[in-house]
Amino acid sequence: MQASDTPTLTIHQAPHGRGLAWLAAGWSMFQRRWQPLAVLSAGLLILLWLFIPRASILVPVLATVYLGIVAAWCRMARGGEVFLAGSGVWKNPALWALAIVVGLASLAQLMLVGAIGAGAAMQGMYSAAHIGKGLFYAFAAAQLLVWLALSTLWLAPALVVERRIGVARALGLSVAASLRNPLPFLTVAVLGTLMLLLSMLLLGLGLIVAMPVLACAAASAADELLA
Repeated sequence: MQASDTPTLTIHQAPHGRGLAWLAAGWSMFQRRWQPLAVLSAGLLILLWLFIPRASILVPVLATVYLGIVAAWCRMARGGEVFLAGSGVWKNPALWALAIVVGLASLAQLMLVGAIGAGAAMQGMYSAAHIGKGLFYAFAAAQLLVWLALSTLWLAPALVVERRIGVARALGLSVAASLRNPLPFLTVAVLGTLMLLLSMLLLGLGLIVAMPVLACAAASAADELLA
């Protein structure tokens, strides 16, 4: 899964407030030419609506492919190209390989959190109340840590699509760049999660805006942190 021409990439350290700047850049990119992104996002939401009841593992898979496609859109928009004109990003085998890895990681997360939750529930039923309460706290902490761990993969789709590097290297660079820039990373992760939650209030229609803004923000962060 490693590309034949692997560019040398250096991880840069961004100022602490760059997370807000990346989100602002994502909003600016969305405003520049929002119609293709709105159509793409609506299509993804329809696919998610169809697959969630049957195969929830496909949700992170499709979301990863979506991030890669939007990263290509950002490059094409900057160059004045027509969206997806001859790009064929969705056919990129490395992007799909990355999506499968992220899907399996998400499945492992569900299994881990589910096991901890089941243990907490059993302890709460059959042991002293304070023991069960402590395990519920452990369950919440594990869920938070796993969410943060998966969030560090946010740069990988842009790296696979735009830098044409292998899946393993893209994952490693994404995690390393996130850990080297904890405050900007946490800013985007926390505010992005809040944006997604708030956008669901209007029957999920706000996701048509929130998803491409966050995807463009991730592409902007990848361009700045890894060069």
